[in-house]
Amino acid sequence: MKKKILKIAKKQLLVGGYGKLNFANIADDLNTTRANLHYHFKDKENLALEVFKEYEIEMITEYNDLRNQSKNNYVDFFIMIEKLSWIFHADKHKRGSKAVVIELIFDADLPKRIEKMCRELYEKLRKIVGGVLQDGLDCGIIKKKIDVDREATRALAIMVGMFTSRHHFHFNKKSKEQLNGLLIDWAISLNK
Repeated sequence: MKKKILKIAKKQLLVGGYGKLNFANIADDLNTTRANLHYHFKDKENLALEVFKEYEIEMITEYNDLRNQSKNNYVDFFIMIEKLSWIFHADKHKRGSKAVVIELIFDADLPKRIEKMCRELYEKLRKIVGGVLQDGLDCGIIKKKIDVDREATRALAIMVGMFTSRHHFHFNKKSKEQLNGLLIDWAISLNK
C-alpha cells in the first residue's frame, strides 16, 4: 500500500506541486480511507519527504551511473542527460520523477525541510556534474582555463531549463525543436 501511495503522490506533485498533494484524492484513487493513508504517512509533509527521498536516491544513482558509463568522454554524459530529458517530456507520467524536485522548489508554501532537501540535492548533482567536467579536464579533453564549478552551475541551469521548458512551450515537440542540442552544444564548446 505504501508504494501505491507514493506512486500517486509523485504524480500529484508532478502535476501541481506541493499545493496539489492531497490525501483525500489519493484515498479516492486507491479506494481506501484517509485514515489508512495516515497510518503510513503522518501528514502531507512527511509524504512529500518520502517521495523526495526516493527521487533523490534515483537521481544520484542515475547521474553516477551515467558518469561511470561516460568515463573519459564527458560529452557522452551530457548526450545521455539530454536524451533522458526528452524521454521525460514524451512520457512525463512514466518518468515523472525527473521533475519532482523542480516542481517542488517553486511552491510558495513549501515546508522548509523539503526546500532544504531540494537545495541539497541540487548541490549533490552539481558536484557530480563538476566531477564529470573535472574528468574531462584531467584527460586533457577540456580547455585548461575553465572554472569547473562555474561550468557545472551553467550545465545545471541549462538542464533545469530543458526540464521546465514544457511550462513555456506546452508541447514536447515544440520544446524539443527549440532546445534539442543546447546542452550538447555547451559541452562541446568546452573542448580543446
